[in-house]
Amino acid sequence: MYSSYVKHVKNFNFYQKDLRTLTFLIMKSYVLILLVFCFFLSCKKEAQPESNTVSQEKIVQKKIDLVKILPLDKEASKEIDGWTAYQNIDDALKKYVKMTSVEIKGNAIELKQLLDPLNETIPIAILNTPAFKARINVFKTEVLRLWDMTNIAAIKPEEFMFQMNKVIEAFNAINSKINAVYLEQSLEDDLDLEIIDQNSSTSITPEKIK
Repeated sequence: MYSSYVKHVKNFNFYQKDLRTLTFLIMKSYVLILLVFCFFLSCKKEAQPESNTVSQEKIVQKKIDLVKILPLDKEASKEIDGWTAYQNIDDALKKYVKMTSVEIKGNAIELKQLLDPLNETIPIAILNTPAFKARINVFKTEVLRLWDMTNIAAIKPEEFMFQMNKVIEAFNAINSKINAVYLEQSLEDDLDLEIIDQNSSTSITPEKIK
C-alpha cells in the first residue's frame, strides 16, 4: 500500500512538472506574439511619413507664411506710376505671395528677368540717389539668391520660403524709402506754401491799407 502511495505521489509530481512546462511554453508564445505585434506597429509608423511626401509642400506652406507687401502711399503711387520696371516687379510679387513654394520655384525665372530693366537709370530724379540705389541692389541680390536656390535639389521647401520672405522684405524696404521721400517732399511743399503765405501777410502794411 505504501508503494502504491509513493507511486501516486511520483505521478502527481510528474504531472505538476508537465503543467509548469506547458504554462511556460504558453507564456513564451504570448510574449513572442506580442513582440511581433509591436514590431509590426513600429514598421507601420516608420512607413507613414513616406506616404505623406506628396503633401509635404502644403504642410510647409501652412507653417511658413510669406510677409505682406508694404503698399505705397497714394501720393507716392501716383508719382511713380510711369516707372514700368518697378510696376512689373510689384505685379509679379503680388502674385507670388499667393503661391506655394513649388509654384514660386517654377516662376522664379520671371522675377530674375524683371531685374534687367532696373539696371537702367532710375527715371525719377528724386529717387535717383545713392541711398535709394543701395536698396535696389539689396533687392537684386536677394532675387538672384532665390534663383540660385531653385537649381539646388538639396534645398528644403522651408529654406526656399524663408529666402522668398527676404526678397519681399527687400522690396518693402524700397517701398518704405519711396513713401519717405514723397512724404518729405510733401512736407517741404506745405512748409514753402506756409512761408509764402506769411510773407504775403507781412508785406501788407497799414499805409498800404489806407
